[in-house]
Amino acid sequence: MPVTIFQFESGNTEWWLTVNDDGTVTYVSENAGWRMARRGMERSESTMSAEEAKARWFTYASDIDKALQQIAAEKSDRSD
Repeated sequence: MPVTIFQFESGNTEWWLTVNDDGTVTYVSENAGWRMARRGMERSESTMSAEEAKARWFTYASDIDKALQQIAAEKSDRSD
């Protein structure tokens, strides 16, 4: 199950960072609020390795590591 590291909304844009089941990390940015009403849905999504994500969002590096451990533990529990 993917783990969300952060999710923010500024009133016109929403961002979130998620650690995926395969150990990759996905960053998403999309219009919200008045910007979405004026411009429509504009979405940007990029997927990267956990190491790349930890370098880019270094303040969340320990949260990314914890999410990776949680996902590994869940996979281990399912395989038993």
